[in-house]
Amino acid sequence: MSARGTLNIIKQRYDLDLTYHGSVTGLAHRQVWHGVWILDGVGEIARGTASSKAEAKEESSRLAVIWLISNGY
Repeated sequence: MSARGTLNIIKQRYDLDLTYHGSVTGLAHRQVWHGVWILDGVGEIARGTASSKAEAKEESSRLAVIWLISNGY
C-alpha cells in the first residue's frame, strides 16, 4: 500500500483534519515540487520534496505517516 493510502486510513480512523498543500519552484525544465501536510490547520507535520508532483505528495505522505505513528495515532 502506498503512503498516501496508509495516511488516508489513519486520517479516517482518527477523524483528523489533515490538509495538503503543494507548490513548485525552479525553472520549467528543472522544477522542484514541495508537499506539506498540516494537522488541524495549525501545524506542519511533514514536508516532502521531489522532481514530480506525485512523488512530492507520496514523500510528504510517508513522512506524515511516520510522524503520526510516532505521536500515538
